[in-house]
Amino acid sequence: MPQLLLIKDANTEVKKVGDIIGVFEDSHRFSEHEQEVFHIEKVAGFSTALELKLSLPQPKVERAKFSKTLKWTLDEPEEKEVWQDMDGNWYDFVKSPKKFLNYYSLSAEERRWLSEDVLTKAERIALLQKCENRIKDYPENLTEERDLRGISFG
Repeated sequence: MPQLLLIKDANTEVKKVGDIIGVFEDSHRFSEHEQEVFHIEKVAGFSTALELKLSLPQPKVERAKFSKTLKWTLDEPEEKEVWQDMDGNWYDFVKSPKKFLNYYSLSAEERRWLSEDVLTKAERIALLQKCENRIKDYPENLTEERDLRGISFG
């Protein structure tokens, strides 16, 4: 069963207890130092670390381009990064968190269910999708880009 390596002892703007540092195979053996410094959580129901990693929510970040005119020009269009929330709204992506997802945003009961072999894979993936997206922790990332409403990047 794959393992998650999580932040253990820091609550700063950059690091938060439970932030996912990495996903490792069950066969990976952590050093004594890693075991002291980090939390290690096993997640049942996934064959490989890659399968678990692909089941974690992926924040959608895109490059949006603004054209000042609809005419041909030699000027480069204005460009910025934006991110999309679960409701499909787009926001300016100004500051990137060091780690995007926090596993401890799930309740202790939800984490226990993920460590035991009692849920279907679909139920596990649905629970993992509830991991907190740390992009929202930065107020500068909460300016909605209303011009992109209804637009879906492929």
